Amino acid sequence: MSQSIGNRNQETFTRLANDYDKLNSLMTMGLHRHWRREAVSHLQIQPDDWVLDLAAGTGDMAMAALPYAMAGQVSLIDNNAAMLEIARQKLGNAWPSRNIAICRADGHALPFPDHSYDKVMIGFGLRLDSSIEHTLGEAFRVLRPGGRCVSLDLSEPDSYWFKPLFKGYLQRCVPLLARLAVEKSYDYHHLPDSAKFHPDPLTVSYLFESAGFINCATKPLMRGALAVHVADKGMKAGE
Repeated sequence: MSQSIGNRNQETFTRLANDYDKLNSLMTMGLHRHWRREAVSHLQIQPDDWVLDLAAGTGDMAMAALPYAMAGQVSLIDNNAAMLEIARQKLGNAWPSRNIAICRADGHALPFPDHSYDKVMIGFGLRLDSSIEHTLGEAFRVLRPGGRCVSLDLSEPDSYWFKPLFKGYLQRCVPLLARLAVEKSYDYHHLPDSAKFHPDPLTVSYLFESAGFINCATKPLMRGALAVHVADKGMKAGE
């Protein structure tokens, strides 16, 4: 994905931050919560795990993880201050006494030392990333040995009849729904285009492996329209 598209998406998220959750629920008919819970389930979070949510947005992935990390910490990282403010309010209301950290930072240069987290999750963030290699490299760096990373994102449908329907929905229905819901359809016209730049599942798995991950697996959802990528960090260097 080009840097210009990444910059435009940041501007879009700032303008739509207050409406983002409503739009997500409308455009996915509420299914995005189920998809996030499915992705989080593959992390196999333990009660005392420290979990890092990259490209955290308004905190929906963190909301799915918090019931599992009861005695640990969930940290949210995003480059967009407006989205993180929504996350701060939402998580503060839902989990006022939990160990939650929210930080605006670049996913390509995380402000954490090596081996800081047990689990890393990325929800709908890689397709908007100008350098997936850097993000996965940073995820690998901050993971403790034996840790796991999971990414949930759009993918390429594996059904010949569903593929054109899904692409048509992204290109035509998503901007229309945005216009009907918040009258800011221009903002959402280029977001579906980011799916065109996202690598296919095999390439994403290769990028995980290139970053040092092992046991890379892909779990398709919605006839392949979405994919959960699961990858582990070995217990020893080079493992």
